[in-house]
Amino acid sequence: MNKVVLKIIQLSDIHMSAHRNLLEPMIDQINSEDVDLVVVTGDLVQSKTEELFDLAKSNLNKINHKVVVIPGEYDSCDLWDERFGDRYKHLHIKGYDLDFLDTSFIGGKFSVGWGDLLSEDTKQYSWFKKNLENDNYHIVFSHHPFLIDPSEKNEFFVDNLRATYSGHLREVSKFYFKYDKPKSSFDFGFSTTSLKFHGNSCYLLILVDENNEIANVPRLLNIKKTAW
Repeated sequence: MNKVVLKIIQLSDIHMSAHRNLLEPMIDQINSEDVDLVVVTGDLVQSKTEELFDLAKSNLNKINHKVVVIPGEYDSCDLWDERFGDRYKHLHIKGYDLDFLDTSFIGGKFSVGWGDLLSEDTKQYSWFKKNLENDNYHIVFSHHPFLIDPSEKNEFFVDNLRATYSGHLREVSKFYFKYDKPKSSFDFGFSTTSLKFHGNSCYLLILVDENNEIANVPRLLNIKKTAW
């Protein structure tokens, strides 16, 4: 791999409860990583109680890196808004546009990703479409996956959407689609839900190099369970 210019940690589906805290054992190792950002892609808590939201926020505050948190269907409520603020947001880091979507409104439509449903949230849809007009490469994070048949035409198959990362599913889901953007050395972008996060103290290290190539490196702390 060429020189790495952007490093991101993704966590997801922690489902913190009174009897299980998968985040706490990871904090020291996360802090030992040299990264630009930590992203938590939803389902932070198992039930919507003040005690669990406070515990989750307290644990996240122990991470020494910049942290962005977006909700899943398990934690979408007023308590989320009070503790974590905006549900969708945008950052520009080292020449990349990072878009963080709120797909919690999808709820129980677990087999359907945001690629077909984002337009149901008209305000967020307009915001995201406007973001994609920026010609920088975009890396998108959401709780629910993209889930679009790459053989079908879709409005989000644009040359500057480099990759999407999510949680929610319990298995790897990846597909490739053709890029025509001339400034890059690669031919294909991808959409992926990268780790079997559920029940594991694990995270994903996302490495983007100077040629916009991306490597996904799993970090597993609970070696008794598989993450793939």
